[in-house]
Amino acid sequence: MGVLPAASNHAIPEVFRSLMSDEDSDIVHFYPTEFPIDLNGKKFAWQGVALLPFIDEKRLLDAMATKYPLLSAEDAARNEMGKDVLIMSDQHPLYEEIAMNFYSKRQGSPKYKLNPKISGGLAGKVERNEQYVPQSSLVSPLTDGGMPDLSADHSISVHYEMPKSSHVHKSMLLRGVKPAPPTLNGEDIEATKRAAAHSGRSFGGAPLRGNGRGRGGGRGNGGGGSQINYGDNRPNPFAAHVKPGYVPPPPPHFQDGRGPPPMPPQGWVPPPPVAQYGGYGPPPRPGFNDFHHPPPMKPPPPGNSYYAVNQGYGPPPPQDWRYSGQR
Repeated sequence: MGVLPAASNHAIPEVFRSLMSDEDSDIVHFYPTEFPIDLNGKKFAWQGVALLPFIDEKRLLDAMATKYPLLSAEDAARNEMGKDVLIMSDQHPLYEEIAMNFYSKRQGSPKYKLNPKISGGLAGKVERNEQYVPQSSLVSPLTDGGMPDLSADHSISVHYEMPKSSHVHKSMLLRGVKPAPPTLNGEDIEATKRAAAHSGRSFGGAPLRGNGRGRGGGRGNGGGGSQINYGDNRPNPFAAHVKPGYVPPPPPHFQDGRGPPPMPPQGWVPPPPVAQYGGYGPPPRPGFNDFHHPPPMKPPPPGNSYYAVNQGYGPPPPQDWRYSGQR
């Protein structure tokens, strides 16, 4: 009631739903259907902050108190503190002792103290569960699409009480403990720190390409700086220490332009190249030989100063062209 909106009232008992939607409710204004949203620089409404009215705790509890007498027995039980239930099979060592204590002619104490030596280290007390009938059928509590009932129940159910500690727990190593020798020595730790010092992030981040000096500080690589490598094949400085013989996973499959292209199928033969110009670009101009070299230059005709100055760079001018001195 202090968290859910009125549109989610199906998650609370039916007797409380009218408090969130009826106009004559004393707390209906706690659940507005329209409210402003502070985007605070965000783009979508679900990223913003809903500006809701503050809920008065006392008024909320007072309004709910008028509906508690209308709760069903099941809903009222869900709103109370229950007991822990311990279920064990008839193959468990504790089964016979608990059955003899609660269901034999000579019944023992109403609270049976568990023996940790028999229970496998479980301490505490158990008491009889009045809803359990030994060696009976197990009826599924699910009504719609539930599991089938069991004709023979090979388990026992009791209420469990956890033992209360008589001292405050303190996290510490016990006296006489012998810790295992460390896997990494001082040299391994220093090597990891040196490798991390040249990465884009501290201790195992995305390493930099180049010398790691940042933008404009590249020395020995043309001064172009460095770029962070976010690839999947970047080295992991901890892999050799955590798992010796570590092999990185294979690269991801090529999809949507990401990752390396897939390997061709077995027996694949590339198609023959196009006869003209090796299959790349337009066909060669007339006069090119097989090695794509232009033919030797001819001497310039008399009076053609442009062709002499151009020194053969670019295509020759038309045959009827003459330099007139105008540009």
